Amino acid sequence: MKNKFTLPLISVGIVNLLLFVVKFYIGIKTNSLCVYTDSINNLLDTFSAIIACSGAVFITRSATKKHPFGFGRIEYILELVMSLIITLAGLYFAYTSLSRLSMPTPVWFFFNFAIILAVSCLIKLILAFVFLRLYKKTNSVIFKTIMLDSFLDCCITLVVLISFSLSNSTGIAIDGFLGLAISIMIIVSGVKLVLSSVSKLVGTNNEDEIDSIKDEIKSIDESIEIKDIVINDYGVNSKIIILCAKTKLDDNLALQKRIKSKIQNDCYKKVFVEWEE
Repeated sequence: MKNKFTLPLISVGIVNLLLFVVKFYIGIKTNSLCVYTDSINNLLDTFSAIIACSGAVFITRSATKKHPFGFGRIEYILELVMSLIITLAGLYFAYTSLSRLSMPTPVWFFFNFAIILAVSCLIKLILAFVFLRLYKKTNSVIFKTIMLDSFLDCCITLVVLISFSLSNSTGIAIDGFLGLAISIMIIVSGVKLVLSSVSKLVGTNNEDEIDSIKDEIKSIDESIEIKDIVINDYGVNSKIIILCAKTKLDDNLALQKRIKSKIQNDCYKKVFVEWEE
């Protein structure tokens, strides 16, 4: 069970650490702010992977008497921490970009470094698709966050490559302007992830999810009237549904069993049905 999380997270941590070392070297050698900030972004991704890997130890633990619903909500805490790291990185990049705009400095272009940046962009794109597949298989918000971050990093590195390639051929501080654009992309993405993770931690009903459950119940018998549905979210694949319903049918016990067998699955661990008189 642990390998479902730890092996992919260790792999992404190692890849991001290697990308940080390579890009940091290129940034120092070429004096490119965009490449330098991109390298720091990869370093922060490494820290995120380490944090997520540490939390995976708790996520995969079985439920206990003290924690009867397991430790799945730790995923949402990890998502919040990783989102805050992304947002803070964006703010730091914005500051360094504005500093570069106020005091422009030359950037030295090397073709072999441009090839390396292009390869790193491809690596991030491959990582994004790998974690997209893992997310679809596990429904883990950790994998979803890494997948979205990898797609964003791919776009960022592409912008960095353009900036690096054009820096010598333009008379404007394109390195600073594109660095600022990158930082805004990172900040917007980070804030969205922060709001999403906070919403999950606070607890909120997903209307689309509730409508889907109602449709499932209605497919059993049209006479069932749904009065209320509450979804208690204890983490991925650890949700409990409590629904209040009304029906004209006589055998409520048999109908209750049919509803449970229809709804209860790997995502919804328990389904409680209350009948209104």
